[in-house]
Amino acid sequence: MKQIFTLLFILYLTNIQLYGQKISSKLATIEKARKEIDNREYKKATATLALLDSNSFKPTELYKGFYYQQLASLAFYDTYEDAKAVNYYYKAIKIYGINQSKDDIGMAYSNLVGILTDLKDYKRAEIAFQKSLPYVKNNKIRYGNALINYARLKLDIGDYAKATALNLEAIKLFEQAGNQARLSAGYFQMGINMETSKQFDKAIEYYQKGLTIRKGLKDSLGMSNIYNNLGIIYKNQKQYKLATQNYKAAYDIALQMKRPVLALSPLINLAVVANRENQQQQAIKLYEEALEIAKKFVRTATIKIIESNLAYIYINNNDFEKALPLAQKAYDYGKEKGSLEEKIAFSSNLAEVLDGLGRTKEAFSYMRDSYDMSDSLHRKQSAEAIAEMLTKFETQKKEQQILLLGKENNIQKLTLNNQDLMLSQRALEISNRDYSINLQKTEIEAQKLKTKEQLQQISLLAKEKEIKNLELKQKNTYLLMAFGVLMIGGFSGFQIYKRRKLDEETRLQNEKLRISRELHDNIGSQLTFISNSIESFEAENGTAVKLNEAQTITKNTIRELRRTVWLINQPEFSLEEFEIKLRDYVKPFETGKPIINIITNDASDCVLKPITATNLFRIIQEGVNNALKYADASLLEVTLNKQNNQLNVLITDNGKGFDLDKNSEGYGLKNIKARVETLKGEYTFSSKPTKGTQINISLPI
Repeated sequence: MKQIFTLLFILYLTNIQLYGQKISSKLATIEKARKEIDNREYKKATATLALLDSNSFKPTELYKGFYYQQLASLAFYDTYEDAKAVNYYYKAIKIYGINQSKDDIGMAYSNLVGILTDLKDYKRAEIAFQKSLPYVKNNKIRYGNALINYARLKLDIGDYAKATALNLEAIKLFEQAGNQARLSAGYFQMGINMETSKQFDKAIEYYQKGLTIRKGLKDSLGMSNIYNNLGIIYKNQKQYKLATQNYKAAYDIALQMKRPVLALSPLINLAVVANRENQQQQAIKLYEEALEIAKKFVRTATIKIIESNLAYIYINNNDFEKALPLAQKAYDYGKEKGSLEEKIAFSSNLAEVLDGLGRTKEAFSYMRDSYDMSDSLHRKQSAEAIAEMLTKFETQKKEQQILLLGKENNIQKLTLNNQDLMLSQRALEISNRDYSINLQKTEIEAQKLKTKEQLQQISLLAKEKEIKNLELKQKNTYLLMAFGVLMIGGFSGFQIYKRRKLDEETRLQNEKLRISRELHDNIGSQLTFISNSIESFEAENGTAVKLNEAQTITKNTIRELRRTVWLINQPEFSLEEFEIKLRDYVKPFETGKPIINIITNDASDCVLKPITATNLFRIIQEGVNNALKYADASLLEVTLNKQNNQLNVLITDNGKGFDLDKNSEGYGLKNIKARVETLKGEYTFSSKPTKGTQINISLPI
């Protein structure tokens, strides 16, 4: 019996040892795959994990969660299957929850925030961030990662100030932890924030910090991303040579790593630069190469961006029929899943295509949606808030000390003030009681005297009322007769005036239509013929700078002709329509300095006559052109404000200004004065060297 018991015990110990060896082997395999993923050896990691499968684990075994997490990493980084990565992470979280593995739960939720943001699933991304917080708050690295991913979400929905605050907090945590890899990620995301809010110098500073760290770590993927984003900044500053160098550096790294998806963004950006330099065929070729990669790896958002950019090229070539399906598909996607900036760009493109096809009413609706969304970004306020936030970040410790001292002094002062206030309040209550008693006695005596006087006046008023009623009846009769005669005469005169005015307006409108048709059919068709001829000549004889310039001037002239025809053709203009055309005019200047803001206050029920709209458009055009040519400004604002029967227009810039005493008779200022006087309006100019320029105009409407 003892021998049997001993044998069973030995078998039990052997099974435990074998199970322990099996568990140890699984963990070693998973750990090996994790290291291979960290070193971006994705093919090796895939082969390593293939040694296991989900059936190798018990249903609730913790290591099964580790296995799912590595599969999620491969789906995200290697095969770019974001939806599959999300599914694996949720499976891992479920197992981590059963095993109470809090750190792993927090890390998985934190990673989900970034992936769900890429999928434009902002609602679930917000939920994932909130669920990660209890598990990551006490770990600087993990909490910093969660903040960076959440900052990406806020940036995507247009909350630049919040995104900046989150990034600054993450950078501080990484600095305290001394983790260089994560610090470079913080600098990179901060560069994106600064770039989006058009603070390009700050963006370059943060990108360079991140690039220095990533070069030291030999992080090729990180270097490629930074080179690409630096190229975007140089492109926006119209430094196309520097932009192309950085894009090619990013593209070359992607090819070396054999990562086609990583090459997508540099390819698209190289196409943008080619289009800016009037190399449309090269741009289309690069876009088509990028489109093939995006479709292969099912990058839906990227596909729509490429289609929208292709549509823009066809718009500039007046090939609106080819542009329409591309612009429509991009708009439909953006409306459902696009970020706020994508929705703005896609709506604007579709509006311009419809306008080119003559579908003006539809175009107006899409353009208005684009401008409404653009205003909601509050770029100027966000830029100021971000700048203020950076200053606070750099001086935070000093401010905290000052605030602490100030609070202690305020508490002492508040205590003394409260004591004085209580004493004063008690004295006032006693004084008020005495005053109330005396006042009541005086009121009683006065009331007795009033009663006697009122009785005497009542009888007199009754007699006077009878006399006045008789006189009033006679006056009313005479007034009614006179009013009737005036009404008949006035109505007849008004009908005659109205008929004459209608005849005159009909004649004037017919003449306007004739002139606009002449401009559109004759000059417009000739300019279009010139543009197409230049393009054909370039295709046959190669690129010529002078021809490019001539083609650009011709295209701009066609745009200006369309605006002129629009101004002539309308019998009247709402301020909203005027604002749309004004924004269309400044649109080509939005890629660089200055930032141009158009602000309209109280545009409802504001209608402009044709002569007012035409002259006002030219006045604003003159002011904008002067600022672009001479002011060297970073911000230009045009504010339209309706007050009663007046339209107030304010054009300001923060440029270098000039001395009015020396330049008061410049040709541009003369033109503005002449047009304002034509409209019987008033104007003032103010400018000082280094203090910018302000033009204030008031017009009757």
